[in-house]
Amino acid sequence: MTRRYELTAIISDRMTADDLTQWQSTFADQVRGLEGAVLETHNLGRQTLGYRIKRRDVGYEQTATPIVVEFELPSNKLKEIDRLLKLELNVLRSMVTHATPPETRQPVTASPAAAVSSETPTPIAESAPVVEPIVSPAPPKAPEQPLSEAELDKRLDEILEAKEL
Repeated sequence: MTRRYELTAIISDRMTADDLTQWQSTFADQVRGLEGAVLETHNLGRQTLGYRIKRRDVGYEQTATPIVVEFELPSNKLKEIDRLLKLELNVLRSMVTHATPPETRQPVTASPAAAVSSETPTPIAESAPVVEPIVSPAPPKAPEQPLSEAELDKRLDEILEAKEL
């Protein structure tokens, strides 16, 4: 079964523009050799990497041949594409994902909730009832009488004897 895929790859900055074009055509030939077809390719241009990848700081970010590649390929041949990408020294990172055909892609809205509901949103303060917490009052404490020295010594002795056991 033929499926549509999208390749995103980061290509080493050591490749010249001619080398990059050659790599793209080689990749397209490899896809065609596996009974597939390259549909689109986009070169996103030289980008500064956010972090080091294989000890390199600058590279090309690719998603389809020279950085963005959409292609169709039988699903049983996808492992071969992954293997070929791993063998290529100039490909620092690559990721192949399922791509949706352009005619079935839905437009992106500002908020998913806005696409679902056409009503004007109600502020939370108006829609939610206010619930007061139920707090039971503490029982009143009986006023304590101050202890005499003898009573205080007696209680301390009881506490210390209990801890020694």
